[in-house]
Amino acid sequence: NFDFCLVVFQRFNYSANEVESESSLTTEWLTTIEAAAYLKVSVGTLRNMTSNGRVPYFKLDRRNRYRLCDLRELLLSQKRGGFRGI
Repeated sequence: NFDFCLVVFQRFNYSANEVESESSLTTEWLTTIEAAAYLKVSVGTLRNMTSNGRVPYFKLDRRNRYRLCDLRELLLSQKRGGFRGI
C-alpha cells in the first residue's frame, strides 16, 4: 500500500512539474464573468461561444476557466477589414 502511494505521488509530482513548466506562472486564469468582461460580451454569449467551440476553456469541477492569452489570441484572430492609407 505504501509503494502504491509512493508511485501515485511520484506521478502526481511529475505531472505538476510538467504542467508548471508548460505554462508559465504568468498565465492568468479568468472566471466566466471575468472572461465575458474582457471580451465585452454577456455571460450568456460567452457560454454560447464556449459550447459552440469558438472559445477554448478548461474545466475545474463544474466551472469553466479561461486563459487570458487564449482570449487575446481569439480577439486578434478575428480582425476584419484593412487599412486604407490616403
